[in-house]
Amino acid sequence: MSVQSPKSPWDTSSRDAKPRRVWFGQQLSDEDSAELARQIALLAERGLPLPAGLRALGAEQPSARLRRALGELADQLESGKSLPEALDQLGSLVPPSVRALLLAGIKSGRFVEVVEEHLHNRARLGELQRRMRNLLIYPGLLVIVCMVALVLMEHFVISQFREMYDEFDASLPPLTHGVLMVSSGVAYFIVGAAAAFVAMWLLLLLGSRSAFRRRLAYRLPLVGRLWRFTVLAQFTRLAALLVRHSVPLPDALHLSAGATGDPELRRSVGRVVTAILAGKPLGARLAADRSLPAGLAQVITWGEDQNALGESLLLAGEMYEARAIGQLSFTAMIAPPLGLTIALFFFGLIIIALMLPLIELLETLA
Repeated sequence: MSVQSPKSPWDTSSRDAKPRRVWFGQQLSDEDSAELARQIALLAERGLPLPAGLRALGAEQPSARLRRALGELADQLESGKSLPEALDQLGSLVPPSVRALLLAGIKSGRFVEVVEEHLHNRARLGELQRRMRNLLIYPGLLVIVCMVALVLMEHFVISQFREMYDEFDASLPPLTHGVLMVSSGVAYFIVGAAAAFVAMWLLLLLGSRSAFRRRLAYRLPLVGRLWRFTVLAQFTRLAALLVRHSVPLPDALHLSAGATGDPELRRSVGRVVTAILAGKPLGARLAADRSLPAGLAQVITWGEDQNALGESLLLAGEMYEARAIGQLSFTAMIAPPLGLTIALFFFGLIIIALMLPLIELLETLA
């Protein structure tokens, strides 16, 4: 079966064209796309017939979308189409970056090696993202515990002090008066705190859908920089893989930025690609774009001078992955004690505020 590339394997001329419409729930997820690439590489490595192999492997997949994609791909291959042409027929069912990656492996004659490197990179970054999500569990649990403790404290402690001070008609210090006033609306406070926490989670989960929300997410304390470094590592590693396997630079940058799901990065890379097509050096254009890190421009400029652009992109990916790991370690080290310190300070302030009138009364009696 032929696996020769079609005339325009990278779809450069249709970069801005609208993709074929795919109904909600039909498009392959990142996990399904990676599994599709893995299954094709497995069959290619063992020298098995692709149509029959794809059907057999598809029958064992738990994902209905992946089973459908493997079946459609097998149908296209059985109709006499080459693998690149069959991937084209799937349209937007397969993310453009994954399709370009598969085509790059076919064109370079190192299909299995390309897919394995992509899956290795994806596993490393996936582990980093998993650790980042796990890191957010602690502040979530801490907020829940503090809310429950605040409700119990209001019901069993603060309300008793409020009744006592009202009964004595005591003149309260501003701190005590403020705590009693705020605690009387503790339900509203908890609802507001819960809404703020949910808003932060939604910002992290849905930030990729808006450049403005993504910028806000990048400015979150501690986790914002971690997320930014992870996105840059994903972008540069995929771009390096595509460039090293003969994908034209403009297409490699465009596809890699799209794979990150970061609208701000896609916009910045779009400006860079326009400048490259106009004949400008990549490093100079990166340096002129303030939305991209200055370190990235320096590494890419070095790669252009050494005629090793793919290696310099890979070096940038390793650099940002190392920075993400360092930021993750720093955040994991500082977040638990910082959160606990803030919680203890908050509840300690409440206790001091409640006891302050009694301390002043004892001083007066003394």
